[in-house]
Amino acid sequence: MKKMKPLKALIIGLLCPIVFLASNFIVTYVSVIIYTNTDTSAAVYEREDMDSAANEQAEARLQYIRDVTPYISIAYGALTLLLFMIFFRVFKVRMASVVRWKPVGMRKAIPALLLGAFFALFVNGVFQLLPQEAISGQTTDYSGFFGSGAVMAIISMVIAAPIVEETVFRGLCFNYLRAAMPKAAAIIVQSALFALLHGEWINIVLVFFISLLITVVYDRCDSLKAAILLHMAYNLMTVILVYLPANTVASAVMTAIGGAASVALLVRLLRLTKTKAVKQAPAGGAG
Repeated sequence: MKKMKPLKALIIGLLCPIVFLASNFIVTYVSVIIYTNTDTSAAVYEREDMDSAANEQAEARLQYIRDVTPYISIAYGALTLLLFMIFFRVFKVRMASVVRWKPVGMRKAIPALLLGAFFALFVNGVFQLLPQEAISGQTTDYSGFFGSGAVMAIISMVIAAPIVEETVFRGLCFNYLRAAMPKAAAIIVQSALFALLHGEWINIVLVFFISLLITVVYDRCDSLKAAILLHMAYNLMTVILVYLPANTVASAVMTAIGGAASVALLVRLLRLTKTKAVKQAPAGGAG
C-alpha cells in the first residue's frame, strides 16, 4: 500500500490523542450522570443540614470516583480501540500493520520486561528521595489499590492501560507523526502529547521521559508487543511498590539498582536491535 502524504499523516497523528480524550470524556460523563441519579446522591441532597450534607456529598463523590475509576479506564479504553478499529475498517487499512503488531521473541521480550520493572524501581526510588512537600498532591493517587476495588484497579493499570495507551500513542500517533516529520521529532512530539494527559507538572515530566524510553524500545524492537510488555512491567512494579514500606536507605538502594539495571538493559536491547531499524511509513488509504 502507498505511503501517506505528510500533511494527512500529521493530521491523523494529532487526532489520535483527541480520540483518546473524547472517549474518556464520554465515558466519564455517562458515569457522572449515573451517579447524580442514584438514590444515595439524591438522599444526601435532600438533607436539611446542608453543611453536613455537603460534606457527605463530597465524601460520597470521592468514594464513588475511587470505586468506578478502574471501570471507567477499561470502558474508555475499549471505546477508543473500537473507534479506531471502525476507522481502519471503513478505510480498508490493516490496523495491525500500522501499529506493528508483530512477534517480539523472548530475546527481546525478557529485557523489555526487566527494563520496565527496573525503571519503575529507579523512578519510585527518586520520588521517595525528593522532599515530600515538593511533590505533595503532584503524584498519582494509589488509594484505589487498597480495599475492595484493588483487583479491578490493578487490572486497569497493569493490563488495560498499557494495551490501550501503547496502541494509541506508540502504535498510531507515533507512526503517523513519523510519516510527517523526522523520527526524533516524532518521538518528542508524541511523548509530549502523551505526557500532557497525565495531570500535574511532576507527572508530566516523569511520563514524558517514560514515553521517550518506551518509544525508543518500540521503534527498535519493531513490535508493539515489546512496548506493551515494558509498560505492563513498569506499572506492575509501581503497584507492587505501593504495598512496600519506604525509607531513605531503601529508596537510595532502589534508585542505584534501578538506574544501573535500566541502563544495562537498554543498552542490551539497543544492541539486539541495532540492525532492525524500520524505515517505512504507515500505509496510506485512510482518507
